[in-house]
Amino acid sequence: LTVVTLHMSITSYDKAKFAVQDEELAQLRVKREMASRLTLQSEAIALSRSLEELSIQAVGDEALKLASKNKKAFGGVERDAAVAILLHAIVWRLGESKEGSAVQENRGGGGGKKRGAKASLAKRQGVARLPPSAVLVRKALLEHKEELMRATAHQSGTVALLRALEAFLVSEHGAAALPGTSKILEMLYDKDMADEEHVLSYWADLQASYQRLSKELQAAESGCKENDELHNKGSEAVAQAIANEAEAAYRCRQTKIEADNARCGNMATREEQAREKAAQVADRKVQEFQIQCKNILVAKRKNLAVVFAALEASKHQSSEIRTKLRPVELMINHATPFCDWLAAEEEEDSAGDDTKDQS
Repeated sequence: LTVVTLHMSITSYDKAKFAVQDEELAQLRVKREMASRLTLQSEAIALSRSLEELSIQAVGDEALKLASKNKKAFGGVERDAAVAILLHAIVWRLGESKEGSAVQENRGGGGGKKRGAKASLAKRQGVARLPPSAVLVRKALLEHKEELMRATAHQSGTVALLRALEAFLVSEHGAAALPGTSKILEMLYDKDMADEEHVLSYWADLQASYQRLSKELQAAESGCKENDELHNKGSEAVAQAIANEAEAAYRCRQTKIEADNARCGNMATREEQAREKAAQVADRKVQEFQIQCKNILVAKRKNLAVVFAALEASKHQSSEIRTKLRPVELMINHATPFCDWLAAEEEEDSAGDDTKDQS
């Protein structure tokens, strides 16, 4: 019975240990996936802006070839990267330079050379652009529906389009269009550029990311609070140790003075000899106490340095998580009206199908 009980305890321990390891691996896998997505979007944005001299149709034709060349950023997800490159190229050209001249695609016709010259000049000078409105974004995506549909004609194409759109909307360049996120998603859905299944899949993934980052932020802030409390206690302990060391140093000076004054010659009386011995003993004890106070002060300062480093690390971790959470939170807030409506419609359709089956 003892052997069986011991075996069951070991088995339970192993299961709990493996469960923790599996959870840690899953978290690490999710973090790596999120980091690769951010890398993909940042590289796609940079690449799309370097293709400003090409027409959108040409960008759509060349995007996959260009993505295939960058194995480091796009390896294994070249087609998703091509979607991101195309979308970012479309929305980037909607912005106006802050000098007021529109930086648009050169479509030929009257004044085409002039507009192309302005675009080249803006590109060379790095002119900052004003964020386009949601109305302009909807019109541009609808105008280039054919190119986008060709680029998203693969299994993960729609989700790649939505993720690229998210990267644009939460960026500085997409600030003006962000409040119209639901309208943009509705347009994509109505024009059959994004189907219900993939939109809800993207929405579920976005909500999962929000919940995971919120939980991580809560844990990081909790650790930050604990480290802050430990730091405050450590500061108080150091202050007390400094006061104790100062008191010991003062007492050491006093006992030394007493020991010097209590010294006597060879003809000293018993009372003088007893006084000298007592002063020496007291001076030695106070010196030992001062050394002890110094050692305690050194140890308290070391502990405070360790706690301070942990506090700074937890603050940095909280800041990093908050930075990752902010764009997800923005997208959640602005996409909720349409996505909740779509989810409700899907539930109603499922309920209707169940009713028909029962009938």
